Amino acid sequence: MEETSNGKLASDPPDAGDEPIVGPGPAPRVCFKRPLQFEQTFLDALPSAHMYEKSYMHRDVVTHVAVSAADFFITGSYDGHLKFWKKKPTGIEFAKHFRSHLGPIEGLAVE
Repeated sequence: MEETSNGKLASDPPDAGDEPIVGPGPAPRVCFKRPLQFEQTFLDALPSAHMYEKSYMHRDVVTHVAVSAADFFITGSYDGHLKFWKKKPTGIEFAKHFRSHLGPIEGLAVE
């Protein structure tokens, strides 16, 4: 019989090390979250009211709101940005953003 370069006979079955591994690999290592030094201070600073006067999604004052029959509503801000929102059973979800005007939005209507 003929020997291969690694000293095995050509008729020997291949070892497990010679075949590629098929299937899932080992589980990833668990990385523990490093605690923030002032985490409670940050949590205490979060707003806790049911309604907000300032939108954290718009960069300027929200001047217009329009609601459609198709479970969407649109907000327009003083800096010319429009944002589309989808109504969900438990809250809202951001859908789309447009920079529609260089100046403030002066009117908003939905049919």
